[in-house]
Amino acid sequence: MKSQITHEQVDLTTCVLHFSGADFRCGVRPHDAERFARTGEKLFDCFNKLSLAQVVREIDREFPGRDYTLRDLFLDERREVANLLLRETMARYESDYLQIYEQNRRLIDFLREIDSPVPRPLQVAADVAVTHEAVDAARRLGAGEPWRRPRSGSERASIYPRCAALSTPRCTVSSARRWAGGARRRCRRRS
Repeated sequence: MKSQITHEQVDLTTCVLHFSGADFRCGVRPHDAERFARTGEKLFDCFNKLSLAQVVREIDREFPGRDYTLRDLFLDERREVANLLLRETMARYESDYLQIYEQNRRLIDFLREIDSPVPRPLQVAADVAVTHEAVDAARRLGAGEPWRRPRSGSERASIYPRCAALSTPRCTVSSARRWAGGARRRCRRRS
């Protein structure tokens, strides 16, 4: 580590344990090349064999003194870590919602056919799925990929009926038509 102000430099060894979410624990000590390899092997071995509480105690033994958390970072660095954590979390949940939607799409269609309300959790899953499709299509168009009409039966289950089935404020048939129409116009202009 080198100070940008004083240009003082020190070599450090760090150990970071990510429990979950924004819960981190970090130990810091002066770097010792011989000790570094032994410590790494020991801690990874402990991680594979011991409970989490015991691993934390081993880290405390290897990195005595003050432990550090995200709150010890500067605000801009905390925000950077938070954005990274949110991006990973949202990608994981989006995948879950897409799976829920795909597994229940026929049920949503059936509920729509019998004029029965779609339960809110399925509306949320469908909203995420439809939004994902729209964002993905916009990304492809932005990258210069040509607009193509759906080919398969599942692709033909277009965005319009899905939005209509949901009756959610964020996803309406008119907003889907506006989005699709705008995408087609942008595509025609590129041709």
